Amino acid sequence: MNLRIPGPTPLLPEAQRALSQDVIGHRDAEFETLLHAVMQHLRHFFQTESDVLVLTASGTGGLEAALVNVMSPGDRVLAVSVGTFGQRFAAIARAFGARVEQIDAPWGQAFDVDVVGEALRDNPEVRLLLTTHNETSTAVLNDLASLAELLRSLGASRPLWLVDAVSSLGAVELPMDEWGCDLVISASQKAWMAPPGLAFVGVSPRGWDAMAAARCPRFYWDLAAARTYAGSYLCREGADSLHARRFDAPRTARGARAHAGGGSVRHHSSSSTSCSSTAQWSEGLGSPSFRR
Repeated sequence: MNLRIPGPTPLLPEAQRALSQDVIGHRDAEFETLLHAVMQHLRHFFQTESDVLVLTASGTGGLEAALVNVMSPGDRVLAVSVGTFGQRFAAIARAFGARVEQIDAPWGQAFDVDVVGEALRDNPEVRLLLTTHNETSTAVLNDLASLAELLRSLGASRPLWLVDAVSSLGAVELPMDEWGCDLVISASQKAWMAPPGLAFVGVSPRGWDAMAAARCPRFYWDLAAARTYAGSYLCREGADSLHARRFDAPRTARGARAHAGGGSVRHHSSSSTSCSSTAQWSEGLGSPSFRR
């Protein structure tokens, strides 16, 4: 079945083949190599020289991660909405204590750059500007190039610009550096034609600088920590030490046998392995007793 919906989109054959392979441990050298390669390729699509992080999250998780890293409670935020997901972006900011002014375009229409410019001039204390590139709920593509020109005219006083590109990046152009976007968020299940579950967040130098002063609480969504992890991750553990600390299944099974009642479990150890173990229960001993 091929449903004509915004996502999840059909998977590329390459993605389907990758999913059929064994799981890669996230602390293995193979994963490190893969992660770094993916991050480099993402920079090409984001058209940026800055960092693009990969998060285990939905698109909404990516939006929240972007906000909490550059925002403090009480900050003035201008949210420009042209549909459901623009409203969601604004709602996340409110949930973390921002003072949000929201501009709503008529349903099915893009935002008016002049209206946004007027709102910014009337509210010079606005610290964050939230926009959606492609609004999934209305299929409207906003003119971010024109908005970029407006923001450049404001100089250094311009607000941080956060762009929801969940359903646009990978399908249409979004030159992050050229347009001066500070944080750009996308997600794997849309134009990337990959399974759901990953969010991608591009962060400009201005974005990284803003994180130092941001006071919203974050732990899992701490992008500075994620950046450090991705940049310095090294698989230092060699095969010998890895094997040495492997889960010793036979020893654990023998302990379980004793706990279950002495000799009531017979362990087959003639060709034992450190990876798994088998055991035969005596009559009357059920699996609940063994698990306890």
